[in-house]
Amino acid sequence: MLDSYFKVYYETRQRRLDSYDAALHEGSIDPFLYPQETISAVVLLFAIAAALIRGGLSEPVAYLLTGAGAAVVSAALIAIGLNRLSGDALKPSVTIDQVQRDKIAAKEMVR
Repeated sequence: MLDSYFKVYYETRQRRLDSYDAALHEGSIDPFLYPQETISAVVLLFAIAAALIRGGLSEPVAYLLTGAGAAVVSAALIAIGLNRLSGDALKPSVTIDQVQRDKIAAKEMVR
């Protein structure tokens, strides 16, 4: 019985890791679908703040610097994402070039 439980657990875990890898590759990770990663990021931010406090900064300053750093990283990621969604980035240039060549070839064949 335990063997089947572990087999199901392993297969479920592997499917989840595969879907996470696919989402990571596509750049479409949703923090609500992957709460462990969100929690890990928050714990990492608290660890950075704790290191700053241990380094001699006061708690409010350490939390402020950590939050500001997270905001800068978030803004950079948002800027990258928006840049990828621009009209030029989404335009399939190879297909448009091929259609232009086909149009020219069709005009020449009609003549």
